[in-house]
Amino acid sequence: MKTFTVTMGCSIILASLLFIGRTLEAQAAPIVSDSISVFDQNHNRIFSRSVTREQEEINGAGTIYFLEVPGIADPNQWGNYTSVLQAPGAQVMSDAFGVLFRNGEYLLFFLSDTSTQPCPYPLGPNSVFEYLLPSGRYGGVFDAGSYLRPDLQDQGWTATFASGQSIPEPATLFLLGSGIGALALVKRWLTKI
Repeated sequence: MKTFTVTMGCSIILASLLFIGRTLEAQAAPIVSDSISVFDQNHNRIFSRSVTREQEEINGAGTIYFLEVPGIADPNQWGNYTSVLQAPGAQVMSDAFGVLFRNGEYLLFFLSDTSTQPCPYPLGPNSVFEYLLPSGRYGGVFDAGSYLRPDLQDQGWTATFASGQSIPEPATLFLLGSGIGALALVKRWLTKI
């Protein structure tokens, strides 16, 4: 009976370790840092452009990323971009998003993780300032709907810019915690035998 119990305990430990390993493997996938998304009137994400931390490191701070979808950005919003600052009063820009003119088209864009660098592009004369981390320590989601064409806004289309999305989702943390908890229970159970 004791051999069966030890075998069973080892099997549970092995299964838990495999479970934790798969969770850690899922976390090793590219981490999206920043993104801009457009949603239709039914709240379906129909266009999106994101950048991973790895891409940011390769491209360098201050790289401009375009949502390559012509005809959805409001040309009247050129120059009225939003600067995302690290903290109130700090005047250190983390990101920017809005509308830029490129190759004959007005496109939604975001400028990702400029850190302490000045804005490298002549974005325009006006800006709206937002502050990073409005919904927690690691980033936030900002409304970018005003940069869509007015007729799309009237139809109920929306847009968002998400900054600093490097936190593992709650489900991943739950799975990791569950695996660790299972190991602790098995250890406690085996010591009683």
